[in-house]
Amino acid sequence: MLTVRLLGTIGNLAFIATIGLLIFSIFAGPQTVEGDPDGLIVSMTMPGYRGWVWTLSGISFGVGVLSAVLSGLCAAVVSWEYQISKD
Repeated sequence: MLTVRLLGTIGNLAFIATIGLLIFSIFAGPQTVEGDPDGLIVSMTMPGYRGWVWTLSGISFGVGVLSAVLSGLCAAVVSWEYQISKD
């Protein structure tokens, strides 16, 4: 039963991380840096890291789904074993 709870907790934490990463991806886009108005570079746009954040979010979602499925399968096996041993 401890394994089922642990897998369920990992799944829930992975889903929470996925939501957090998706919210964070809003701020991870390209950024414009303002320079000196009298200088050679007035402004510069730096590429963001939104793609990396989306990749991590996808991995986190996959881990969450996998651990939820494994947790459900383990709980089903424990329930089935309990029903068999009760008879």
